[in-house]
Amino acid sequence: MFALASSASAASYIELGDAGDLPISAQVTAGAGSLDLIKGSIGVSGDADMYRIFITGGGTFSATTVGTAGSIDDTQLFLFTSAGLGVYANDDANSVDIRSLLPAGNGLTPLASGVYYLAISAFDKDPVSAGGLIFPSIPFNGLFGPTEVGGGSGIIGYVPSFTDTGSYTIKLTGALVSASVPEPSALLLLGSGLVGLGFWRMRKGQV
Repeated sequence: MFALASSASAASYIELGDAGDLPISAQVTAGAGSLDLIKGSIGVSGDADMYRIFITGGGTFSATTVGTAGSIDDTQLFLFTSAGLGVYANDDANSVDIRSLLPAGNGLTPLASGVYYLAISAFDKDPVSAGGLIFPSIPFNGLFGPTEVGGGSGIIGYVPSFTDTGSYTIKLTGALVSASVPEPSALLLLGSGLVGLGFWRMRKGQV
């Protein structure tokens, strides 16, 4: 179903107002089909933006600011699970390009489909949990899993930092807009309802 939706249409999502920087305040991406682009801006120094997306799984997800429109040159990208746990992060795509890349087909790329949260900031605003930093911050061109001291807990904020302001564009693969995708709890309720309906109809047929 998700594959059919993805091939049918594509969406570019534009930030509405100011996206929040935590899962509870993240902006829910809307539109139809695959999510190809997210466009927004960091209007206040030290801000970060987070978006709720749906990843189709299978290691096909990627997100990058490399080669995209935007006035923030030194970006950072962070991916989190629906529970706010770190998945992977990148500051600089390589030793030459200081824009960011979360690649597809890497050992850290999500294999499971579901709701995730994608965050962007300018260098050097890093996410933290109650235990401390979630991702390592050096070397700058490293691709990191949640291996810092706070990597085992969910994000609660960021290390304060005065950062660049301006616009950004994030290019994505393997993602859908999340507004039309039910929360996991809703899917569970829907499944339970269908099972209950089938049981009721079976009992009715026996009467």
